[in-house]
Amino acid sequence: MGWVTPSSLQDWIAWAGLAIPFAALAWAAVMHVLNQREVHRQKQYENLMELIGRYNNASNKEPLFTQLAAAYELRNYRRYKSIIEAIYKYQNEKVAELDDISDDPIRMAKRELIQSELKKTVDYLNNRQSSVVSKNRQSGEGQ
Repeated sequence: MGWVTPSSLQDWIAWAGLAIPFAALAWAAVMHVLNQREVHRQKQYENLMELIGRYNNASNKEPLFTQLAAAYELRNYRRYKSIIEAIYKYQNEKVAELDDISDDPIRMAKRELIQSELKKTVDYLNNRQSSVVSKNRQSGEGQ
C-alpha cells in the first residue's frame, strides 16, 4: 500500500482540511515557545538587576551575607558575564578612589570580602566559558 495522492478536488479539500489545522497548530506552538523565551529572558534580567542592587547595597540596608550571597548567585548569569566583569573592574578602580574608608577597618574588611567574592564569580564565569569552549572543540575534533 503506497501513499494516497489526491486526485480529485474533494481529495485536495480533505488533505487541506488536515494540513491547515496542523500547520496552524505548529505555528501557534512555535510562537508560544518564542513568547515564553522572551518572558524568561525578561524575568532573568529583572532578577539580575535585583541581585546587582543587593550586591551594590546603595541604601546600606543589606547585611554583609546578603551581599556575599548576591555575588555568589551572579555565577548563574553567564549571559551577563561582560557586565559582571565590568562591575568588578569598576569597583576595583573607581570605588576605592571615591570612598576613602581606610580609617574604618571593619568597612575595609567587608569591602575586601565582598570584592573577593565577586572576583571568584568572575573567575568562575571565565573558567566556565573556557571549559565550554574546550568541550566544544574536543567534541568537534572527535567527529
